[in-house]
Amino acid sequence: MNPPDPVVFTPNPTGELFIVNDEDGGVRLLLAIGPVTEDIMLFGHAPCSAGRMKHRRVCYLGLLGTATNGQCNITTPYTARYGQSSPGQKIFIVTC
Repeated sequence: MNPPDPVVFTPNPTGELFIVNDEDGGVRLLLAIGPVTEDIMLFGHAPCSAGRMKHRRVCYLGLLGTATNGQCNITTPYTARYGQSSPGQKIFIVTC
């Protein structure tokens, strides 16, 4: 009996996270993304101290939505879970 073929994953098309201050004093979270051929899950960590170097546990926030001009706005799912972050806090985002 032969072992099953190894699973081959496509490269993850996500890139940098951009935090943009909007004119209302709020923050928008924009995730750079390339061409998407399958669903991408979005996970996040609560805003934390800027000195933290890695996340502890991330929570599922949902699937990435559609991208506009190579960026996906993830503000709504993130703030629905954790609320608005304060200036100087670090945000961790994980995709798979």
